[in-house]
Amino acid sequence: MNSERLLENLEDSFDLIPMQMALSSLADALMKSEEEFCDAMFFSQPARKYWSIECEMLFEKKGILIGNAFVIAQVLITQAVSIISKIDSLIPNIKLEKVKQKLVNNNSRIIPNTNISEISFIDAIANYFKHHPEWPDNWDCNASKRTQKKTIKILADVGLAPSEMTVNMERSLEHLNIKNEDLFKLCSIIEDW
Repeated sequence: MNSERLLENLEDSFDLIPMQMALSSLADALMKSEEEFCDAMFFSQPARKYWSIECEMLFEKKGILIGNAFVIAQVLITQAVSIISKIDSLIPNIKLEKVKQKLVNNNSRIIPNTNISEISFIDAIANYFKHHPEWPDNWDCNASKRTQKKTIKILADVGLAPSEMTVNMERSLEHLNIKNEDLFKLCSIIEDW
């Protein structure tokens, strides 16, 4: 595949549309799950130790839906990094940045009050969602593997901490100024990048 075709692939909005549709479907499911959660709570907001099993499950479901949205967004990031790496290998005398970490930090907005790019954060949250059961409970970097350490550092720099996965997923959306019904905006962040 030549570099012109790769550039066309990188800018092809038709690759983005199915992802936006999937994120919209997840947003619909998330909104429905939020309604079910509120109904199950009877709007009484009892202390957590008094939540019913149904409330616990619905709360966890919200985190899973949000986590899946971040994984879909990560697919787009990975595709872009892959295309840029291929272009780099095709064009002699022009060296694009090969290191993924540098690529995800270029031309991406920085999350306020941090030095973390939105793209790097999205990638880290997707990794957290997929791999957090393998992590040490207290996110101890000394007990973590190399990749875990990088992800933990990014999440800690943004202000996340060891807690329930759903809590961290909801906070992640807040850091990106995305409401539950607007999950498709994850695609917009990546498209802008």
